Amino acid sequence: MIITSSDKPLCVIGFAGSTITHDVMHFFSKAWHDTVYLLTPDEFLNLDDKNKYQYMVFFTLDKIKRLQVIDVIETMYLDCFSYVDPTAVTYKDFSNIPIEEVRQVFGHGSVISPFSSMLYGSTIGKHSLLETYCLLSHHST
Repeated sequence: MIITSSDKPLCVIGFAGSTITHDVMHFFSKAWHDTVYLLTPDEFLNLDDKNKYQYMVFFTLDKIKRLQVIDVIETMYLDCFSYVDPTAVTYKDFSNIPIEEVRQVFGHGSVISPFSSMLYGSTIGKHSLLETYCLLSHHST
């Protein structure tokens, strides 16, 4: 499930050569009705019209660059989308709930990877990644 409050095109910020980015692009394109775009962090930082897309930051190895990108997204109040894999288990069906309520549980730009579980009362913050087969226990953030 892709969680979004915008109809802008989806744009993943990551690296095409990365296996994890390649995999996520595959999952997102299946869950989304349109093309999913990919920009490197530098392409994003140099983009003239950053309001053109809604984003997800999907790289972790270069932590300094990741924080720079997230800082630009947060400072400019750019739209972000979140993703919950269909195999993930959450304590509530969020598919028909107002986006404001969903955002209280899933921070914008966050990912719940395949076969992960979120137990009752747990939340995940902005730009966070709950890896494959992870468990977020009761009332955890």
